[in-house]
Amino acid sequence: MAPHDLTLSQAQRQLHDGTLTAVDLMTATLAQMDRIPAEHHPYVLIRERARLLAEAEAADTARANGFRLGPLHGIPIGIKDIVDVAGLPTKCGSRSMDDCAPAEANAPLVSKFIRAGGIILGKTVTQEFAAGTISAPSRNPWDLERIPGGSSGGSAAAVAAGMGLLAIGTDTGGSIRCPASVRRHRSQTDLRGHQPPGDLPPRLDLGHSRANRTHGQRLRHRLRCHRRARSSRSWFLPDRPRQRGGRDWNGD
Repeated sequence: MAPHDLTLSQAQRQLHDGTLTAVDLMTATLAQMDRIPAEHHPYVLIRERARLLAEAEAADTARANGFRLGPLHGIPIGIKDIVDVAGLPTKCGSRSMDDCAPAEANAPLVSKFIRAGGIILGKTVTQEFAAGTISAPSRNPWDLERIPGGSSGGSAAAVAAGMGLLAIGTDTGGSIRCPASVRRHRSQTDLRGHQPPGDLPPRLDLGHSRANRTHGQRLRHRLRCHRRARSSRSWFLPDRPRQRGGRDWNGD
């Protein structure tokens, strides 16, 4: 099986036992980037390839020297383009944001993925301001005549196409569940609490607390990855009071 076709748990296991290197995984993932036409690509921005390969090589060197960076050591990850990644613009799928400056810092979510050893590939397509189900111009990689769902369609399409073993989406009213359903992904949200407001830019607070009602979520390639991804949850989701229906258990 090609490295980009592995499940998250398979890749973690092979990276750990040395049958797969982070460089080989990154090389295969980047090769997949060229298989979908640019006008339908799930990424709006991909970091410099030489730098991505250098980070993968550094991950291999660290592992060879006995250092394990975390449960996502060497795993390529896509980030939905409403979440800040330092040095990259956050355009939120809107032409009105074409001239926005690069983010000065990583969102807490991204920082914790990096802390867990993940390698950030770039920014994935989102429906404009994360409100909608089409996620143009991205298409379903299994059928380019069909939409990928939304608003996290780019992240789901990237995982389905082997352009990252893991991707971040957000869900207010189905923005991950819809894309996951049209590509048979397993999606997961952490229901213990809301994501810190710092994960989403203030411009997404559209007068009805969208940022406060949106959960950061992870899209995985196969159901069997569910337990493995949950086991690493503490690396990138801080402990918060458990909530139900957007309210604390005590009803406050």
